[in-house]
Amino acid sequence: MNPEHLPLLALLIAAIFVAGVAIGDLMARRWLAGLRAGGVALLALALAFVGGTRLGRHEQPRITRLHGLVPINARPGDVAGTRLFLGGVSVSIASRDRCVLAFEGTPFLTLDSLRSGVLVTCRAALPDDRGPILWREPPIAASVSQNAVWDLAQGVRAARPDPHTLVVRREDDELLKVRHLAPGTVEVTGGLWVEDGGDGSSSGRTIHLRKGIRWPGGSIPAGPVDLTPQGEGKIDLERNGSIRVIPE
Repeated sequence: MNPEHLPLLALLIAAIFVAGVAIGDLMARRWLAGLRAGGVALLALALAFVGGTRLGRHEQPRITRLHGLVPINARPGDVAGTRLFLGGVSVSIASRDRCVLAFEGTPFLTLDSLRSGVLVTCRAALPDDRGPILWREPPIAASVSQNAVWDLAQGVRAARPDPHTLVVRREDDELLKVRHLAPGTVEVTGGLWVEDGGDGSSSGRTIHLRKGIRWPGGSIPAGPVDLTPQGEGKIDLERNGSIRVIPE
């Protein structure tokens, strides 16, 4: 739970407790004490509601514009084609300068300029535990478009610890990390948000790129996956547990 939510949770618990005291007083015909306790409970509940509303409100977008991620090793990798390290899964695909990852056809990660300065487009997801339901945060931590980062959630920041790496974090929690290892070789770890149908709604799900790849309906443990024979297209994760290349 976000520590910012703890005072609101305390107010909510206090409101429930005092409301119980008020009911007990009223049942015992202690009318004045019951009305006082009821007023305190309503005040605590109102304060919790107002505080939760403010926490759930988006801040004005803070845009951090970042240049392309240059490769750590300027020489191409030892293998022909393009290689993506996704949460420890080494995915080999046909050589290309742009790669799109999708879930059931809906893109959730685009990597451009794979041979020079990588440009990232995606939405970093917050952890599943986002606080009590009454003031639960939206699931999106930050939106990234061609390395321009909009910090949507409170406390989320984007950083470039070096010219090769893009990191989105909240305090010590690394939500997204992209590293350009070599021309055509990129490493991505973290959680990525994919919208249902890509219609811009807040409903969707998280694709986890940590200790393998996990998505609704399937998972791949850390290790090699060769999609090179499937040719060019976007990498699609499907509900039946398969991963394949489909035409863009």
